[in-house]
Amino acid sequence: MIRQKDLLVKATKLRRLGKSYLQISQKLGVPKSTLSFWFSKNKWSQQLSRKLILKKREEDTNRLIKINKKRHILTLIRYDRFRTEATKSFPALSKNPLFLIGLSLYWGEGEKRDSGRVSVINTDVSLMKTVVNFYRKILKVSEDKLR
Repeated sequence: MIRQKDLLVKATKLRRLGKSYLQISQKLGVPKSTLSFWFSKNKWSQQLSRKLILKKREEDTNRLIKINKKRHILTLIRYDRFRTEATKSFPALSKNPLFLIGLSLYWGEGEKRDSGRVSVINTDVSLMKTVVNFYRKILKVSEDKLR
């Protein structure tokens, strides 16, 4: 059976090597709270803790940068797919009066902010019925998404 003093010596060696409480805890089976109690008064451990926090922050920042780059690439791929689909379907749609009316209404009355939604605001009930018809038949918007 390993004595507490032996564990403290091993934990101290690992801590001086730059290991985190989590790494030491996993290696030696000593709770992180115990490690914190053992090392809380040590100046070198506090400095090491700050160094580990800065290192973790840098790793997290780099991870976020990679995630954002990947997300950007996936967005560009999705937009390219939309463009390709639109190019294929436009010749047939351009002959459909509902498509032309809906597109014109959106152009004139639609929300232009990049909110990720398509909306038209108007008080004319018959105009809004046409817009809803456009959403259903041309844009294939499901009923649960219409408001």
